[in-house]
Amino acid sequence: MRGDGPDLGGEVHFRAAIGAGYEFDNGSTLTLSWDHWSNGDTRATNPGLENLSIRYAISLNQRRLSHYKLSTVQAT
Repeated sequence: MRGDGPDLGGEVHFRAAIGAGYEFDNGSTLTLSWDHWSNGDTRATNPGLENLSIRYAISLNQRRLSHYKLSTVQAT
C-alpha cells in the first residue's frame, strides 16, 4: 500500500524527532519541533525528509492545560 507522500525509498522507514514548548498563563502553548524521516540507508536511494514546525495552540477548555499533561511516543 502506498500513500500520496514522498517516496523515501523502500518499505521500512525511521523517524528521529526533537521538540520544545512553552505553556502560557492563559493555557495556550507554543511548540517548536524538528524531525527527520529516512529509510536508514536500507536502500540505495535514501532521499530523507526534514520537517521544522512551529505550533501555537489555544485551549478551548476553561481549565489550565497543565492539569492534563500527556506524553506520547511515536514509532514508525
